[in-house]
Amino acid sequence: NVMSKGSDIAKGDVLLTSGSKIRAQDIGALAACGVVSVPVTRKPRIAILSTGEELVSPEEDPGGAKIRSINAWTLAALTERYGGESIALGIAHDSKAEITARLREGLRLADIVVISGGSSVGTKDLTLDCIQSFEGSEIRANGLALKPGKPTILATIKEKPVIGLPGHPVSCMVIFYLIVRPLMNLMLSSAEAIRDQRVVRARISQNISSVSGREEYVRVSIKEQQGELWAERIPGGSNVISSLSQSDGLVRIDIESEGIEKGEIVDVIMM
Repeated sequence: NVMSKGSDIAKGDVLLTSGSKIRAQDIGALAACGVVSVPVTRKPRIAILSTGEELVSPEEDPGGAKIRSINAWTLAALTERYGGESIALGIAHDSKAEITARLREGLRLADIVVISGGSSVGTKDLTLDCIQSFEGSEIRANGLALKPGKPTILATIKEKPVIGLPGHPVSCMVIFYLIVRPLMNLMLSSAEAIRDQRVVRARISQNISSVSGREEYVRVSIKEQQGELWAERIPGGSNVISSLSQSDGLVRIDIESEGIEKGEIVDVIMM
């Protein structure tokens, strides 16, 4: 009933490697060695701006052609979930001057600025023009071969990432997951980045067609049948937020594929 010196943690043992996420048990190990302070990476700050004349705050009654703002809340929650700090820039009307002013504030406060809405090609889609009005701006991509999420803008202003996200909530969340989340992991130098993505294997419950030439992400729910996991497609357009809340994850259809056949085993990216 005697524990030998060094039988738990010996001199020279590595407690934590650079880029590790500090868990409760890691704090215990540090405390056991008398380590009460360690250098850490600052959380990446993500400034979130919503645009559109039609948007009102969630607590307001959306009369007429108005709708409640969804994306600011989901993006803030995703930012916190993936280790960042969200900065709310509010709702900007479809005004170049107003959007530009909010963007300037976001560039001052944050490491990444995301702008929800206004990234398509309509007369009131001003995000691209606003980004290009800044000195040192560079458009890396204007539109992606993705579904959902085609009207996405990838840009930098003096090397600081600025992402124009689609206004539809499903597209917005998918692009945040695919683009913004990896950027945050790079800023965190996270050794956990790859392991952080939970993937399960399941059989698809129905035929799903797709168009080659674009990468598609399909919302699915997971069900167990006779000891096997099945992925069932959740229908709904990119504007239907309830389709995401009913989903457990996403199934990726390759850019060169024309779909998935019923019974095929797929990877489900859990969200």
